[in-house]
Amino acid sequence: MSRTVPHRGAVRNVVLAGVGGQGVLSATRILGEALRLEGREVRLGQLHGLSQRGGSVEGTLRIGPGGTSRVGRGEADLVLALEPMEALRALRYCRPSTRMLVNRRRLPMTLLALQGRPYPPLEEILGGIRDAGLELVDFDAQALAREVGAPRALNACMLGLAAGLSWLPVETSSLVEVLRTMGPKAARKPNVMAFQLGIQTARGGTEVES
Repeated sequence: MSRTVPHRGAVRNVVLAGVGGQGVLSATRILGEALRLEGREVRLGQLHGLSQRGGSVEGTLRIGPGGTSRVGRGEADLVLALEPMEALRALRYCRPSTRMLVNRRRLPMTLLALQGRPYPPLEEILGGIRDAGLELVDFDAQALAREVGAPRALNACMLGLAAGLSWLPVETSSLVEVLRTMGPKAARKPNVMAFQLGIQTARGGTEVES
């Protein structure tokens, strides 16, 4: 895992990237609803790759006045990548001042696997991102989600990690309020637990090893 010093800056354009089944679009909606709770203007967008599990999925948020949800090349202030290869693909949205949070756990059923192509080593992927000059932090967020007994709460854990780094443009209490009311009832408590563990870990609490 790599770290940088946590800081909060102006975040207007956010990209969430992952693959089908990881909850990318749910995380986008959670973040959007939390912003709206605070009276912020926000527009949400989404882009699907292959429809089956393993296809690329992206969610976008543009915060503030404007008419489009699209985040263009080099416009992202923050990228949350739930899968390493999708982090690499999301580099097109980045510039040197972009901050990126990456889940280190590779998902075997990716587009590469479907195409019969080898998956690059993790450190090669992360090295490529660092070479782009942006600020990178990586965690095994999937292991953290399993720690609370909720592997499907990966997306909530990623939001917690970003909140713990003070990278999100929204208060933690607003996110907790949304997590307690959005989605299936059975998933709400595990989502809150995963979110809170993410915050604790990002702030230097106990980590779960791979």
